[in-house]
Amino acid sequence: MSGSGIDADGRFFSPDKAMAIYAENRKSVRRQVYIRAKLIGRDQTTPLDCAVLDISEGGARLGVQAAQDVPQEFTLVLGANGHPYRRCRVVWRKDAHVGVVFDRTLASRLLECEPDPVAEN
Repeated sequence: MSGSGIDADGRFFSPDKAMAIYAENRKSVRRQVYIRAKLIGRDQTTPLDCAVLDISEGGARLGVQAAQDVPQEFTLVLGANGHPYRRCRVVWRKDAHVGVVFDRTLASRLLECEPDPVAEN
């Protein structure tokens, strides 16, 4: 169900509620920015263009063509040379926006067993 969240009991809730919960749970200040970036899914197919619209230490809000096209887990590439990059997990989707958290667990797993996705291209 695109644009929704799932609560602790496995029930779906609206995108607006998901964004409100996400905003309330932020642990660091979010800064408005506009950074062109790329999303690279685990299958490493053609990257999707996006824009980082605001960012904090723990996550970001991204502008995308269609939120439903963004994989649940992906690498966000912020620089033209492939660095810096962050492993991300989607926490909410609405229209042409997604909210992501920078996933330290995924980053650790990436460093342990997977090559840098950008270096391969």
